[in-house]
Amino acid sequence: MHFIIVGSGVAAVAVATEILNNPNHTITMPEAGPSVQMDNYRAWLDLQMGGKIPYQHCEDQQGVTQVSQRSVGQLKGSRLIMTGGSTNHWGGWALRFQPEDFALHSRTGYGRDWPLSVEEFTPYYEQAERFLKVTGSVYETGQFALPYSQKDQRLIPSLAKHHIAYQPMPMARNVERCQTTGTCKYCPFGARFSAALALIQLQRLHPERLTLLVEHPVLSLLPGSARKIRGVLALARAKRKCSSGIT
Repeated sequence: MHFIIVGSGVAAVAVATEILNNPNHTITMPEAGPSVQMDNYRAWLDLQMGGKIPYQHCEDQQGVTQVSQRSVGQLKGSRLIMTGGSTNHWGGWALRFQPEDFALHSRTGYGRDWPLSVEEFTPYYEQAERFLKVTGSVYETGQFALPYSQKDQRLIPSLAKHHIAYQPMPMARNVERCQTTGTCKYCPFGARFSAALALIQLQRLHPERLTLLVEHPVLSLLPGSARKIRGVLALARAKRKCSSGIT
């Protein structure tokens, strides 16, 4: 069976990983943005010494992101249109909602309670943490935490004295690669999780079954029968291209 996954962000790569576990499945993945190498030491040096961000041309541009005249904020710099999406510049923080977050109205009288309980969410949290390689989690699915920094160690006694709980920050990073440079927005070691790097691994494992089409923005979905989508219409740089499959 052939699948079409629109975009190449973290959700797309997670779904593609599951689909490709079946040897009979193939995937075409149109991505609107370009591909930028995310573990290049030279590019990291340019960022540190000259402030040159390797993916700056993939950010939302000022003025383009204003939703309406009443809009009070801008999205510039918050989203990336490129292979791997916004996981290329996130800090890697991977916090779970706490049980009290699911019962906001019951606890405070404001807002609404979640329709699902934390117990129903937990298996999906565990699956996501394994996929993202979350480290420092207090849950069993996380990797072991990196040691506290010297700065942290000086703060801990004061927290304990005032009975304030603390824990390592759950981070989506490979602890065997992380060098704690503090530059997670562009990690030269490929330690912080990036969907772009995870996608490269998928392509190496399944070169004949996964086709990534960069700079192919999808213009529309092509309807089929029985309320199903039979394919997509994508713009291949200056040309239109149709692809069919299950979206």
